[in-house]
Amino acid sequence: MRMSLVGLLAVLAVVNPGCRCTPETPQERAEREAREAAEQKRQAEEELARAAIRLPSATVLPAATDDQTLSAKLGHWNEIAQPLVANTIDFDGSLSHVVTTKEGQPLPAPRTTLAVRSERPLVVAKKSAKTSRAPVYFPPVGGPQRVRTTVRDRASGALREQTPTPTRPLLDHQYQIVVLAAEPRRYAFLDGLTSVTGGLPDTLDVSGAQEGASTLPPARNYRVVAIDAKPNAAEPPRLPETPLAWTSVAYVVWDETDAEALSPPQREAMVDWLHWGGQLIINGPDSIDVLRGSFLEPYLPATGGDARSLAAADLRRLDDAWDNPGSGEGLKAEPAWSAIRLKLDRRARWIRGCQDLVCERRVGRGRVVLSAFQLAQPALLAWSAGVESFYNGAILRRPPRWFTRAGATDAATTPVAYWAKGRRLEIDPLKNTGVRFFTRDTHADVMALRPLIVSEDVSVQGGNGVPAVGFATPGQTSEFRRLTPPKVRGGAAGWTDNNQVATAARGALRRSAGVSVPGAGFVLGCLAAYLVVLVPLNWGFFYAVGKTELAWVAAPLIAAGAAVIVVQQAQLDIGFVRAQTEIAILETQPEAPRGVLTRFSALYTSLSTSYDLEFDSATAVATPFARLTEQEAQQPGRQQPSLLGSVVPTVGYERLEKARLRGLGVASASTEFVRSEEMLDLAEHSFTSVSGGVVLGQSLQGVDRLENRTEWKLTDVAMVRRLDGLDGPAELEGCWIGDLPPGETTFYVWSPAFPENGRAVFHAERHSGLDEPLGGAEADDATAEAREAELDLEPLFELALDAERFEPGEMRVVARIDGARDGLTITPTASQRRGATLLVAHLAYGPLPAAAPDANAPARRRRGGDR
Repeated sequence: MRMSLVGLLAVLAVVNPGCRCTPETPQERAEREAREAAEQKRQAEEELARAAIRLPSATVLPAATDDQTLSAKLGHWNEIAQPLVANTIDFDGSLSHVVTTKEGQPLPAPRTTLAVRSERPLVVAKKSAKTSRAPVYFPPVGGPQRVRTTVRDRASGALREQTPTPTRPLLDHQYQIVVLAAEPRRYAFLDGLTSVTGGLPDTLDVSGAQEGASTLPPARNYRVVAIDAKPNAAEPPRLPETPLAWTSVAYVVWDETDAEALSPPQREAMVDWLHWGGQLIINGPDSIDVLRGSFLEPYLPATGGDARSLAAADLRRLDDAWDNPGSGEGLKAEPAWSAIRLKLDRRARWIRGCQDLVCERRVGRGRVVLSAFQLAQPALLAWSAGVESFYNGAILRRPPRWFTRAGATDAATTPVAYWAKGRRLEIDPLKNTGVRFFTRDTHADVMALRPLIVSEDVSVQGGNGVPAVGFATPGQTSEFRRLTPPKVRGGAAGWTDNNQVATAARGALRRSAGVSVPGAGFVLGCLAAYLVVLVPLNWGFFYAVGKTELAWVAAPLIAAGAAVIVVQQAQLDIGFVRAQTEIAILETQPEAPRGVLTRFSALYTSLSTSYDLEFDSATAVATPFARLTEQEAQQPGRQQPSLLGSVVPTVGYERLEKARLRGLGVASASTEFVRSEEMLDLAEHSFTSVSGGVVLGQSLQGVDRLENRTEWKLTDVAMVRRLDGLDGPAELEGCWIGDLPPGETTFYVWSPAFPENGRAVFHAERHSGLDEPLGGAEADDATAEAREAELDLEPLFELALDAERFEPGEMRVVARIDGARDGLTITPTASQRRGATLLVAHLAYGPLPAAAPDANAPARRRRGGDR
């Protein structure tokens, strides 16, 4: 008898009671997923407990407390903080980082075959944690990048942990604003300022600039990093300790932070950053007393006085100077603003419209700004008519802008920003940071650092009636629709091997590195000495002892000895087996305690050799240096260095009490180039107890003079300054000094300096001893020896004395220092070592351009419409 369907289902339910005949409800599904997640978490925790060590997420500094991303600036040195937790062992080993492609292939330095592996020894006690800090160079190449972190035991070398982490790079025009505050959340408003967010029209395709998962959208100018810095904390604030890893930071906002919270290396790094163009913004009322007696006190633009309340008249001056009429509400004096009285330093000045309220002072190339009132004052932030203009022009010191909603991607909230003068779009690394280095920022086409500009012919329109945008140079009127990375990568202060300084140094090294073939004087000298010993001395000696027949026996022995001596001397003279050539550039800033020493080194060997480079300074960073420029590598028949197989060799970089570059392999009969930078303590190289390098001084009678306080003899000394303003062709005045021995001073008189025959100023004076017509064999030999002995620095002189590379009002000294600089030991040593240094000493800068408000406010259009 057939069983009915209902009966069959009933039987199955009895046999298999776990079978569900109805779908799982959402509540049941959620409960089940929660149970599974809890079980997975428990298993993961048990696995971690069994693991000997653990690597939490690494972070690129500067970073907020809860930030665990690798927001790296490509083409720059970045400092990575990597925590390590020792669970069950006392760990004694090493930790290393190498930048790789998405597939895990190490990324070599541009146009070289070698990648740099940053290493650091690390010791962590059981059941404790420690954070390693290491500088890492991120090559300026496109495509996704990762950082591979490797941990090994010291004794066995066994691999303990290997973790790849994707990076989220900052684009070339993007820099960082660091907030050091007791209450960092008060400065959350910075993230919404139009100076930070930027603005682009919807007719522009930005996909070409978005390389992988970037940290910020392409339109943004800055990444705001809020750091809680507390004294006596277990670890110092999450700021770089490597001075040359501060190049991605444009501003530091300081509010009620104890300077003792920073470690000594961080304090030195901040002072270096400030002198090379960093900008420090100090919230005065809560910070001026905290900074008294600190490392920053010598650089403050004012001292603090009594507390006070700002009257309506004080705010009216501020309102009149920085608001945009008809654009919103003005400043309100209620509730009352608390402030302090400021006593201005003689080297500082009040900002436009901010008398007694906001002052600034130049420190080297950088700037310190100090406010008498709270910069996060609620009434200030509610100032819709002028807060954007005030922060952009007075606090951040950026050029004035004008805003339009035509072409905005979001008409409700996002205006499009243009520069009020020149009408370039607000996406420009040269305007987003003031940090500059002579060795990094000399580019053949400065426009390459401006990836997006507006056509000079404003009649040319793009879509929606806005000016056309894209790559262009003055005078071009073609329309551009796509934003792509600039030719020179890394932006301002980027570490590149293809700028003009690097190219000039490379050319000089290629002309001078390698072997030095013995000249005619060496050959004639050896021959003359051989003949004198073989004939008159040999015969005379045996004639004196009455055994002239033995002179014939001694002749072969003399010939063999002479051959040995000639071979030995020839080996030394031609650099066999090794030769080292160094061209260095020392750049100093006014009143800076340290200078930046950049070395371009060439290592030649006739036999395959592995080199180790050790720097006395812990601040040094180094990478292999490209042998070809980008233009040369792209020429027909000139190929970039090829990699053998699929494995990219690496060299190890280590920074402890000294910095080292290990395992640089050089093939037989070839030359490898290395580039390094370090901070050089000028006090250690001072002629007297007074440090300061080459500085301006005064005699007892009050007459201006130039003082060489270094221990080096300066030759080819030229003193030059630029007189004109921001507009018009550059005009120079100069004074040729010639030689300036250590400890000496000299008076100077300015006279107009004009380039001759397209060369830099004072070219004739530098070549007066070498370019004159030669007369006689002795003059020929002397001049040839002089040219052979000296490395050619003329292309670097041309760059350092180029009028277009002077800021208005800037004064500098350019000079030559013969010989290689101390502080670098290369193993194995070379039998032949040559070197020369170009000194670029910035003596003074002109005043900053007048601060100016925006043409209109981003919230509403100005009366009468947009400009």
